[in-house]
Amino acid sequence: MDPTPGRFEMDKFDGKGNFGMWKYKLMGQLEIQGSSEVLTEGATLYKSSEKQEEGSAPVLDPIKVAKNVRVKNLLGSCLSDVILRKIMHEETAQGMWKALESDYQTKSLPNRIYLKQIFASYKMEEGKSIEENLDSFLKLIADLASLNIKISDENQAIQVLSGLPAPYEPLVHTIKYGMDKDTITLKEVITSAYAKEVELRQKGLLGGKSKSSSEGLYVENRGRSEKRNDYKGGNNNRSKSRNHDKHRSKSKPKFGPKACWICGDENHWKKDFPKKKGNHHSKPQSSANVATDLPDVIALTISTHDTKEQWVLDSGCTFHITPRRDLLSDFEDVKEGNVLMGNNSVCRVRDKGSITIENQDRTMIILRNVRYVPDMGRNLISYGQLEESGCKYSGGDFKVEFYKGDRKVLVGKYDQGLYYLQGKIRVPESNAAKAVVDMTRVWHSRLAHMSQSSMETLVRKGFLKSGEVKQLGFCEACTMGKSHKQSFKKAKHTTNEILGYVLSDLWGSPNVTPSLSGSRYFLTMIDDYSRKV
Repeated sequence: MDPTPGRFEMDKFDGKGNFGMWKYKLMGQLEIQGSSEVLTEGATLYKSSEKQEEGSAPVLDPIKVAKNVRVKNLLGSCLSDVILRKIMHEETAQGMWKALESDYQTKSLPNRIYLKQIFASYKMEEGKSIEENLDSFLKLIADLASLNIKISDENQAIQVLSGLPAPYEPLVHTIKYGMDKDTITLKEVITSAYAKEVELRQKGLLGGKSKSSSEGLYVENRGRSEKRNDYKGGNNNRSKSRNHDKHRSKSKPKFGPKACWICGDENHWKKDFPKKKGNHHSKPQSSANVATDLPDVIALTISTHDTKEQWVLDSGCTFHITPRRDLLSDFEDVKEGNVLMGNNSVCRVRDKGSITIENQDRTMIILRNVRYVPDMGRNLISYGQLEESGCKYSGGDFKVEFYKGDRKVLVGKYDQGLYYLQGKIRVPESNAAKAVVDMTRVWHSRLAHMSQSSMETLVRKGFLKSGEVKQLGFCEACTMGKSHKQSFKKAKHTTNEILGYVLSDLWGSPNVTPSLSGSRYFLTMIDDYSRKV
């Protein structure tokens, strides 16, 4: 009994998606419909009867013809207009199918080489999850399988293991050296990678937010305050305490009456706030962790903006470090070197070089042995490296200054817990040479070393642009070929017959065919009577 045709639903293939996945889904739908044999290799529309006489014409099978028409129509409905227009001239469904395979699943040698190169250099993207990376890897394996290229399970497992991102490096070493097995399977690697991903996410070592985002932690004190009526208008009502900051008038103090209304410090008043003279209310480009001990509210704020544009003077940094390679000059390769971060993670040092700092007073300072660490989030200047180079520093008034001898070399200004370099980094300039084309000489060479006056004649007649023909300089080829020569003076003799007086000129030329003896010359003879050459 033939299967009952059901509802046929398929996304249209537009040539941009994954043809292998679309092909697999379509074959599954056709198998449900009971019509998949129409697209198999060697399928025919004729009857295959043993009783048919030899030499007689083949007879069409009406059932096969009906299935072919049905599959052809279904196939056309699953293609976009652009793709269908390319294959609609085919008479059978199998012809349309082969045309699609030849266009979007070619088995040519360049395609095989390309897919094998992608497999050999496969690396997972750190910004994607393990699930998303595995999907792209399995798509690559499916494309290779469509070209009859089989990759063993062990080779797939090794490639996935070697392509894991940097945070998974401990897992790679564990599987590589800690497993007492002769072989490894893809399922084991995938299962271990999933488990490691969950662990890294719980520890916060896999970024979910970008560095330019802001995070906040708000903790509200719901218990009873140790002091009653700590500030004007204060009470212990829970609902009012919770929304006190939100609905407080700007004219009322945020802190107690005996503290600075800006920062809460009891050692000075609002008018004596150290940063008030600066632009306190303007939003800083970046800020460090700020913890404030208040009677009712504790707030922790983290905000980072343009961290790769700023340079921080760091007393705990071992070397000068930058994640921007474009700022470095005088590169030196660093074969080995790691930077241990505060969370015990390790960042690899790639290169080292020099940077040029332009201070606010226009003086230039060169910092050498600056490490290039791509995974760093900030540019750091090491106190220790500056002291090793002979610099001394002094601080005060929210400012730190470095001196070498009597010369001030660097200045850092305090902002939200960090000292930022007051100056800018000069980006190294690349030397570029631009060829200047002399169009006069170009046309002189193109026109068989035409003279200056002849080219000016072409300009007047409109054959050449006026701006392209200027003063012609010295031409060595013309001198060697005697193209520039003075005209012969008028002869003072008279001739009454041909060949009575002949003018000859012999000159060497590098542009003529060499003679049998290897000499290059040109000889002209002009009859003075007939003026023929």
